[in-house]
Amino acid sequence: MLNFAKPSNTHFTSLLVGVAVVMSLMGCGGDSEKPLPSEATTTNQPVQLQLPNLVADETDPAVAKAIRERHQLLESSPTSAERWGELGMTLLAHDYFATAASCFTKAAELNPTVARWPYYEAIALQHDQPRQSINRLRRAVELFPDEEQAAKLRLAKALIQHGDSTEAAELLRKVLAADSEHITARINLAKTELLQDRPQGCLDELAQLPRGDATRTELLLSAEALRRLGQIEEATRVSREAPSAIDTPTVDPHFLPVIRLKTGLKAGLDTATQLLTAGRTQESIKLAEQLVIHYPKSEWAHITLGRGLIRIRRLADAERALNKALEINGNSYEALFRMAVAKQLQQQHEQAASWYLKTVERHPNAAIAHKNLGQCLIALGDLQSAESSFQDSVIAQPNYIDGHLALASLYAKQQRTNLALAALRDAQRLKPNDAAIKAAIERLERSLR
Repeated sequence: MLNFAKPSNTHFTSLLVGVAVVMSLMGCGGDSEKPLPSEATTTNQPVQLQLPNLVADETDPAVAKAIRERHQLLESSPTSAERWGELGMTLLAHDYFATAASCFTKAAELNPTVARWPYYEAIALQHDQPRQSINRLRRAVELFPDEEQAAKLRLAKALIQHGDSTEAAELLRKVLAADSEHITARINLAKTELLQDRPQGCLDELAQLPRGDATRTELLLSAEALRRLGQIEEATRVSREAPSAIDTPTVDPHFLPVIRLKTGLKAGLDTATQLLTAGRTQESIKLAEQLVIHYPKSEWAHITLGRGLIRIRRLADAERALNKALEINGNSYEALFRMAVAKQLQQQHEQAASWYLKTVERHPNAAIAHKNLGQCLIALGDLQSAESSFQDSVIAQPNYIDGHLALASLYAKQQRTNLALAALRDAQRLKPNDAAIKAAIERLERSLR
């Protein structure tokens, strides 16, 4: 559950409890842990652990409080593996990786039969000590029940990153033996085929994926395999589809208990964003309203509130929130862009265009801002400048399909049919199976006959 430095109202607390309950319903795997005999003994021996400098680092007060509370519990039971692990989990949840790893090392020494301590230690070590991380993952896999798959998958991914395709493939085949439609395992097995320079084997593995929308990683692997097989034209076609595809994130059930320990501003922003993405806009707004009270100097707290308010068309309130963000950071892309969106939704096209201009001046690669600026300029009757803005959008991001479609629409309205066709064909190369684009091309081609 999220906690803040100041007490919150009952509704806010209920909201956060609800979020925690939803997360808990997702389930979490793990191992049953029974205290070893040594854990039953409570001593007053000092704990030999150097905590992060929570004041000098300007740590979020809620985060500092959570860490100190866990440390105090550990000091009362310094021989408890559970207490060492709990402190490590709290540190890991807030990215204090090195200190967290030390805690998990101690927890594993005190209770070497528990799989999650080496598992969490591996996660804490994965950036700075990747080889040691792999060794700890191997130990965790040994300790988890054989039917447990998440640890095998994480170990396989780590091995692939370091070029060890043989061991990774063995682990992935065990996962697939238990679940033949495990998408992440199948895609990673395809990666091992490429690592061993077997492009056809990669394609064969990908062909066994459940049919549906291809993920970005699947398309990129397919494109590379086709390239190695000399099928350059097909590889190019497939690679153009990749930017518009998405990868579905996998949930690691063992890491959920660590995620639940996140607290403070970052955790609040993450939750508010997730609520907004899930369409739970009012809940997101209520959480963001609490965030701006507790963290009035946070640019992103105000931006997150502004985004939610725009969603429900409380545009004047959204502008006030975004102005607060801009007082903190006048170059904030998100605040500048959202301010322009708020003006555009109010049909204040001249003001919206001015805000979009500020956005692209500071962030010239913002393709969507260039495209939206073009739409405002059309509303203002400046078609020549609108065309330039649409062109800037696809220069900034050549794979930005909405930019190509905006150009095609403008050219079609101006009866510049050949240019409209060229823009539509650019869009079709990015999304070759789109029926609407195909139909638009056919209509324009008939008009030229």
